[in-house]
Amino acid sequence: LLHAQVVGPAADRRLQLLLEAVDGLAIDAAPGLADTAAALVAQRGVESVSLREPDGGVRALQGDPFATVEIGDLDFLLPAGAFFQSNLQLLPDLLARVRRLAGLAGGEEVADLYGGVGVFGLALSEAAGHVTVIEIEPVASEAGRRTAARWGRRNVDFVAAPAEEAVADLPRLDRVVVDPPRTGLDRRVVEALITRAPEAIVYVSCNPATFARDAAAFARAGYAVEHLSLWDFYPQTVHIEVVARLTRVGSMVPGERGRGS
Repeated sequence: LLHAQVVGPAADRRLQLLLEAVDGLAIDAAPGLADTAAALVAQRGVESVSLREPDGGVRALQGDPFATVEIGDLDFLLPAGAFFQSNLQLLPDLLARVRRLAGLAGGEEVADLYGGVGVFGLALSEAAGHVTVIEIEPVASEAGRRTAARWGRRNVDFVAAPAEEAVADLPRLDRVVVDPPRTGLDRRVVEALITRAPEAIVYVSCNPATFARDAAAFARAGYAVEHLSLWDFYPQTVHIEVVARLTRVGSMVPGERGRGS
C-alpha cells in the first residue's frame, strides 16, 4: 500500500509518502525497495518516502520523515504515518471554531484527548493556562513537542499513552477537546470525564453515530449539547464531520442551549 499525506506551505504543497505491506507481509528486505523509494522521491512534489515496518515503526527511506504542514498562520511538524486532518482547506476554519467553542479566558486547564500531533491542543495553548495533549503514538507526541518548542510554548505537555489510562491522572480539568477514531470514545474515557466534570467538552467526530452514543451518555450525566455543526470534510462522500460543545448544565450561558452556527 502507498499512503500519501499533503504537507508543506499553502503555496507549495507536497506529498509525504508511506509504504506499507498488506496482510502482514514484510517488504523491508524486498529487492528494489531502495530504488523504488529513490524513484518516488525524485518525482515532482514528493517530500519524502518512508516505510512502515512489521512492528508498526516507521523508517525513513528517502528524505526527512518529519515534514512541516502549514495551516493558516500556524505550522505543525507531521511525522510520516501520523494521523492528520485531510481537508487542509477547511482545517483553519475548524481550528477557529474549536477555539471559539473552548471559550478560554487565560487560566484554564485543558486536555486534548486522541490529540495526534497536537493540532487542537497547540492551537488552544495561546489562550489556555495549561494544555495536556494525550496521544497513544509516541512519534506523534514527539512531533507535537517539537512544534511546541518551535513556537516557544512552554505551557503544553504531551503524554504518549492511551486516553483511557492517562485521563484519570490529569490535574484539574476545565475544558476537554476530544477527536476520537470512528469507534468514538472508549467507555472508560467517558466515565473518567464524567467523574472529572469539566465545564465543557468540545467533541470533534468523524462518525455521527458514535458521537450520538457518547453525547447521550454525557447527557445522562448532566451535560447538554450547546452547539452542534456539520462539516463536509469529505465532499462527494457519505462522510460528515461533527463538531459539538457539550456543556455541564449548571455552567451554561442562558439562551445558548442547542444553538449551532
